[in-house]
Amino acid sequence: MLGVALACSATPVEPVAVQAAGGDAVAVADPPSAVPIEPASVATAAVSTPQTQAAHAAALGHVLPDGSDPFSAVVEPRPWRFVPIEPGASLDRFATALDEADRVPVRIAMYGASGTAADTHTAYVRAYLQHRFGDGGPGLVPLGLAKAWSRHAEVSIRASKGWQAVHAVRHGDASVLALGPAGLAFDARRGGAWVELRSRSDRSAQVRHLELFALAQPGGGTLRVRVDGGKATEHPTAAPGVALLRVGFDVEPGAHRLRVELAGDGPVRLFGVAFERGHGVVVDTLGVDGARARNWQRWDPEVWRDAVTARPPSLVTIAYGTNEAVDLDRPMSAFAADFTEVLRRIREAAPQADCVVLGPGDFPERTPDGFVPRPRLAEIIAVERELALAHGCGFWDELAFMGGPGSMTRWVGTAPPLAREDHLHFRPAGAAVKGHLLVDALVLGHDAREPTAPR
Repeated sequence: MLGVALACSATPVEPVAVQAAGGDAVAVADPPSAVPIEPASVATAAVSTPQTQAAHAAALGHVLPDGSDPFSAVVEPRPWRFVPIEPGASLDRFATALDEADRVPVRIAMYGASGTAADTHTAYVRAYLQHRFGDGGPGLVPLGLAKAWSRHAEVSIRASKGWQAVHAVRHGDASVLALGPAGLAFDARRGGAWVELRSRSDRSAQVRHLELFALAQPGGGTLRVRVDGGKATEHPTAAPGVALLRVGFDVEPGAHRLRVELAGDGPVRLFGVAFERGHGVVVDTLGVDGARARNWQRWDPEVWRDAVTARPPSLVTIAYGTNEAVDLDRPMSAFAADFTEVLRRIREAAPQADCVVLGPGDFPERTPDGFVPRPRLAEIIAVERELALAHGCGFWDELAFMGGPGSMTRWVGTAPPLAREDHLHFRPAGAAVKGHLLVDALVLGHDAREPTAPR
């Protein structure tokens, strides 16, 4: 039997503006790979050992510190199902990397929109894998607050006034933006403006290296960086052209605090700070609220690629499509082109990594007669599945995991509720269920190939 976990805080997520979808509701059959959860148990199709049980229990305790357990609380019939990665052999390199995590960092880059940015199901994946294969540190943390509710499960983020979040989601022009690995940056120029990152708990106790990522640019200002209350060091960002700037700090093992202040001698653009141990599993949460695949067209490809290659991932997950379900004025051919470009960039920047497309979950349309499935969502899932396989990536069907079209109403109506009333975002309990079954799917190939692991 496997334990379960949940992502920690109940931080509200900003909803996407919903448009009328139109058209008749369509029924989409569950794929044959969907495996129902066994009644009255927490078992899935994954390998169950004392080690996996302990990892799930540790992840649950970390992300749900109040002791909640949605697998025990939600009565039958439960809406979720275990769904494996398609195709099953797509994560062989990742499986091999996990076996080497005691010597090298195994990085997982998880891209997506608000559901990813909230660091909820991603926090579960991080906690589970780190318990099993080694804690490599919190990973990349944004050097700023994109939204008032922005958070990271392992590191607190505080900032002064005077910062502007920069991303491609709601920018008014069509310019190419020099952004960090998440497609997100933070601008300021006022002297004394500051941002501070601080470890939340002793889970960061093994971190031995911090690396700051910023933009070198013409006329760039000076950063004053203070680590763990020590003496500030100055780092100019002025350069002849636009490029990625990296500043590293070796630190003693323990919880850490990094503070960046501006000297006020020019504009500064910050991306994030990587907290790492040097080996073990690292999960980077790379989500932006409201993001769509087409936003990548405006990311400066060279700055983004340099940020990725600086910390090469072993696995990349891509989760877009839910927000596109309301873009009724945009043809599916345009979405297919957008998503193709995302996959092309990832395969080019990280050729050594395995990749998995996480399809969108259920997002029903509200009508006078109640909630009905969105026909466009089924089209998006079909496009993503086809493109994932064409680019050598696995595909995880979140809609099937949730129970198929129309399942979101059950997630909202469970006791305790697993999803929010917007019928779009998970509550912490639902994010825990997603994290649990997703990480089981990610390690299924690794665990199944071990001859001594019982089934």
